[in-house]
Parts: sequence; C-alpha cells; structure tokens
Amino acid sequence: MPQLRAFARSRVCEPTVILAHLPAKGKARMMCDNCGAECRKFGKHRNGLHRFQCRECKRTFTEPHEYLEGMYKGMEDASKVLSMLVEGCSVSSVKRLTGIHPKTILKPLVVAGGRCEKVMGRLIVNIPVSDVQCDEIWGFVKKGHKFPFEKDDKSIGDAHCFVAIERGNKLVLNLALGRRDQATTDIFIEGLRAATAANRFQISTDGFGPYVSAITTTLSDRADFGQLIKVYATAREGETKYSPPEVVSATPSDHGRSRHGQDLYVSCGAAESHDADADTATDKTD
Repeated sequence: MPQLRAFARSRVCEPTVILAHLPAKGKARMMCDNCGAECRKFGKHRNGLHRFQCRECKRTFTEPHEYLEGMYKGMEDASKVLSMLVEGCSVSSVKRLTGIHPKTILKPLVVAGGRCEKVMGRLIVNIPVSDVQCDEIWGFVKKGHKFPFEKDDKSIGDAHCFVAIERGNKLVLNLALGRRDQATTDIFIEGLRAATAANRFQISTDGFGPYVSAITTTLSDRADFGQLIKVYATAREGETKYSPPEVVSATPSDHGRSRHGQDLYVSCGAAESHDADADTATDKTD
C-alpha cells in the first residue's frame, strides 16, 4: 500500500519537507516523518484540510497542500477569484458569489499582479517598434483629493496608470501607476526605453508637460517625439467631474524631427486631465 509523508507540526521541531508520491484516492496511509509510525485521522484544519496524529510520538500533521502566498484558501479558490476579477467583477460581487472575505479576495490580486509585472519586465525587452502612443488612465484609491493636506499622501487620492502601446499590433510595452507628475513620468519613460529596441520610432503623447523633459532626456537617441495638444471647452451646467468635456481643437506639436513627415496623433485616450493645476481658467488644454 502506498505511503504518504506530510508536513509535521510540533512544538519541538520545525516542519519537515514533503517526501511523497500521490497514491490512488482513498488508499493512502499517512506516515509520521519522525518515527515512521502510521498516523490516524485527527479532525480538520480551519481551512478544510485533513489533520493526522502519529500514534507513537503524538505529533500532528496536515495533508499536503498548495497555497498562494498570503492565503488560507486553496489554489482552486484563488484561481476562481482571479478569473472573476479579470472578467470585471467587483470585489463586492466576488464576495457575494463566493463567500470569501474581501481582504482575502485582494491577496491573490496583489500576488498575481506582482508576478505579472515581473514576467512583463522579463519578456517585453528590446521589442522593435515603429509607432508608440502614450496616455494616462485616471483612477483613485479610496477617494479623490479633497483637502490640501492629502496631496502628499500616496496611499489615497488620484492614481494615474501611464500606458505605452505599439499602434500597429496593440502590444502594451510598459505601464506605471502613480501620481500624474514628473517623477512617475520619468519612471514610465525609463521603462519604455528598456522595452524598446534601438531602432528609430515615432512616439506620440498628449500635451502633458512632463513628457517633454522625460522623452527628450531618455529617448532622444531613438525616438521622434510629437504631442497632440487638445483644448477642451469649459464644463456646461449640469456636467459632473466625470463627464467627458467637449474637444474644441487639437493641434499637433512637433518636438524635434518628425519621422517621414507623418501626422502626429494620439488615439489611445481622450480627456483625462483631473489636476486643477493643469487646467486654465476658461478652456482646458491637454
């Protein structure tokens, strides 16, 4: 009869390593990793896993299991949670459908996001491109900025996701999440340099000022930089902060040499300027 060794939990020694092969269901014997004696069933863990106790030395064991770091739920539950989040379900919706606590729902999201970032940084390197477009997606953490003293608190408030896309094949070359400021823009463009090959390409952005210094400093040897300056009308009565403003005009602005005289444009986003300092008193320019 096949034998199965598992983690040993004791107040005397540290857990041991699993040394086992998976037997047919219902035919496994749990053996103590310390004295080799057969174990008996000893109830269940709070997460549903079977526990065993050695008949000789009285140590307790938990059956072999695999967890996503930081979770007490199994990989099946973690996979289900991630699938629902990717499909657009909110945390509250996932909680209602699965019965899992919101904090537990966020744990696999953080772990998966960090690992995806590492995979992207390892694979998206030296990619030949011809036309790159950059824009920002606005969001917020907990709430928007309401008081002046909250402006420097990075744990709440506005959060912009900078995204660089290759226009031809829609490949996301780089992204960066942070405030819409010079520091985040510099980090974003430095990552874009690592993602692209040394061939000459066109890069187009909106009229956000920090792009000028970031791109001319970091990508001047390989990129032809142009901006599309969009002017927005003032908000009409009844419009809220989230209503898209009307575009009054859009003017290309060439910073340096334009590749083959092509027109400059940005198509990966519309109005997203939510900074009071970036808006004029009458019309908004982006």
